[in-house]
Amino acid sequence: DDNSVARFSCIDVDDMWFTMMYTYGATGTFLSVVSLFGIVLYFVTSSDSGSLVIDILAANGDQDPPTVQRVFWACLEGAAASALLIAGGKDALSALQTASLITGLPYAIIMSFLCVSLLRGLAMEFGDLNPYGADFKYGIVDPF
Repeated sequence: DDNSVARFSCIDVDDMWFTMMYTYGATGTFLSVVSLFGIVLYFVTSSDSGSLVIDILAANGDQDPPTVQRVFWACLEGAAASALLIAGGKDALSALQTASLITGLPYAIIMSFLCVSLLRGLAMEFGDLNPYGADFKYGIVDPF
């Protein structure tokens, strides 16, 4: 059978990725396993990084906090995420995604201003911009 074409409008959203992987024929299973491994690796390292940051904050800035404390924070994060997903089901995941987008928008705006500031700082460092003059070569909307 020819599975080189996939009609994504007829399948569930959760199955779209695997359907696309299986359009590659015999390598589809391998690609699915590799992509699942990559996704699991991403989530594990993200959770580990978050646990490390929370652990360092909880240890008053100690860069080498106790391992037991780090495991505690990782388990607590996992339990909180699981409780949110179990309590609200698919609606909770949608609400969590919406909340993360809404809280990320101000951060993105601040980062845009910081990029302009970095551009100006580098221009001053390399002598392309006079730090004491009022005539900036770069405007606030130049990166956009």
